[in-house]
Amino acid sequence: MANDILIIAEHRGGLLKKVTIEAIGVGKMIAGDLGGDVHVAILGNGVQALADELQGYGVPVTLFEDAKLENYSYDGYCQALVPFIEARDFSLILTGATPTGRDLAA
Repeated sequence: MANDILIIAEHRGGLLKKVTIEAIGVGKMIAGDLGGDVHVAILGNGVQALADELQGYGVPVTLFEDAKLENYSYDGYCQALVPFIEARDFSLILTGATPTGRDLAA
């Protein structure tokens, strides 16, 4: 687990954002070099189908499903993600170079 990589998925309008799929590909290359695995976290409300879609890319997915996560907010996402991340030993966390990803990484 010390060499594992976490990708924080982005979605809008019931669709995964392309940057999430790209991050999975990059994450798999890096994890291969490190000898680790890629994990994806998806947050939202009513996003079980997107979590299922992500599993089709051969990665374990952690779903944070809550009405408070329906729309992105820094505080809401951090409240969900920080305990999850602190309980694990990820080598790297990838987010998209999008407004949401940059805000969350700040």
